[in-house]
Order: sequence, then structure tokens, then C-alpha cells
Amino acid sequence: MATHKLATTTNTDENLLTHPDDIYRVLHSIVRKRSVISLRFKDNRRNHYSSMILDANLEEQYFIIDAVNNDTINQRLNNSDHFDIIAFEDLPVIINHNIAKPAHSQLWENAFMIDFPEAIDYRQRRQCFRAPIIYNRQAEISIYNNNRLESVNGHPNNLSASGLGATLEGYIQPALSENELFDDCAITVPGGLELRCAMSARHPRYDKTTGQTHCGFEFVALDSVQQKMVDRFVLSLQRQARVHQQRV
Repeated sequence: MATHKLATTTNTDENLLTHPDDIYRVLHSIVRKRSVISLRFKDNRRNHYSSMILDANLEEQYFIIDAVNNDTINQRLNNSDHFDIIAFEDLPVIINHNIAKPAHSQLWENAFMIDFPEAIDYRQRRQCFRAPIIYNRQAEISIYNNNRLESVNGHPNNLSASGLGATLEGYIQPALSENELFDDCAITVPGGLELRCAMSARHPRYDKTTGQTHCGFEFVALDSVQQKMVDRFVLSLQRQARVHQQRV
């Protein structure tokens, strides 16, 4: 394999990691934790395809991802179509503009090799005000990924520019895991918010006294239109909360 050397200049954007050592550190941690990653193609940003990073090589500056459970998508990878990778290593990690090629190795069957990117976006968690959803029983959330037989449903309790908190009915099986990626989520809040996106689970916990599961969710890679819609709706919820407090 040819060695692909990267520039080691420091980017002024604090979210971008450009040094190969930093990129390797994040990739290696994702490998070690066996975290699920999500692939997204430019021509269909709403569809996400689950995979895993199997290995990362600092010396030759490449990493290996597993084939996905979709022959059409694997063919697109074979055809060198550009795609983005979304992963979680405590914070969201976004690797843009990737091109894969088959990993011809006895160690990795049905896998793809990708050169280290010039940079990865290691998102810093934003400190965002969470606006309460006052009449939350009228709001709905449905989350799904390929590891589950059916969708998990519940009600969002609050919303911020970066995510939401929700109450889910019952004890979820299999139990929600920290950073679990749900690539097909539908959120509906009366008053103007209908959102279809990917989200990552944060701090799930089951309350035995109420028989409910509480969990935070972080939005994953909203596009600019979706982000503006969420921002506007959060402002609307803040106004509603102030009016409600004045009436109480």
C-alpha cells in the first residue's frame, strides 16, 4: 500500500483535527470501542448505512471499514463514490469526502480501505438552552436503526439547537446504549416542527417507579435548512414558555 502523507498544519477551526496523529487517535478509539458508524452519500443525505471501523494504520495512514448490509451501497463503495462518515467518540465525529477501495487482505474480507482524510470534524458540544415542550403528550418521537426489530416511540420533553430530551414508554429491549446511533428518527411537535434526521442517544436511564425510559438525543449532521428550522422553533418554544410562566 502506498503511503499517503498528510499536511500537518494546524487548522484555525478548533473543531477540525488535521494532524495524522490526532486523526489516528480518534479513529483508533472508535475501533477499540467497536462503535457503529454511519455512511451517508451526497445525493441522498437522509439515508444512513451502518458500518464499523475495523482498523486504523498510522504509519501508512489508512483505515478499514466493514462492508454494509446492502449490496447496492457496497457497489457504490466499489465504484469510488464520495460519501461522508459520521461516528461518535464522546462527541460527534464527521469525516467528509471519502473514497473507498476494496481491502485486499486476508485479515479483512468484505471490507474497504480509506486513506486518512485531510481533516476530521470533531464537534465540540454546544452549550444550548433547552426549551421545554409544554404540552409534550401531543408531541411524538420515533427512533429506529437496523439493530432493532421495530421503532422505539415516545414524547420529546424539551428541545435545543443541538438535540432534545425524551420520555420513552416502558423498558426498552435491547436497552439503549450511550452514543447509540439512530439513523431514522421522526420528530413531530405541534406548532410547526416536523423533522426527519439521525440522532445519537445520550445518558439513557430506566425509571422503575414510572416504568419509563428517559434519554437525551443529539442531532447528527443536520443540513442548513433543518438547523434553521430547529433554531426558529426553539425560539418559538422559549416564547411559549415565558407566556406560560406569566399565566401561572
